[in-house]
Amino acid sequence: MIGATFGGWEIVLIAVSLSFIAFWTWMIIDCAIHETSTGTKVAWLLVIIFGWIIGAPLYYFVRKIPRYFAAKPAK
Repeated sequence: MIGATFGGWEIVLIAVSLSFIAFWTWMIIDCAIHETSTGTKVAWLLVIIFGWIIGAPLYYFVRKIPRYFAAKPAK
């Protein structure tokens, strides 16, 4: 078969995969920029990189969201 045809499920799977890769990359960059301690930075980078599906969301909920709310000024 010369040309590939994509159905609905393939397109959804590609979109979800690309979205997760973008999220994973965002968490790696965020960790590399915002973690201050070298030991913590290395540990979280290892969790994100080798944990993949679990590591990136884990970092997001455990480190990124609390850091966002801690930096937000009180009204």
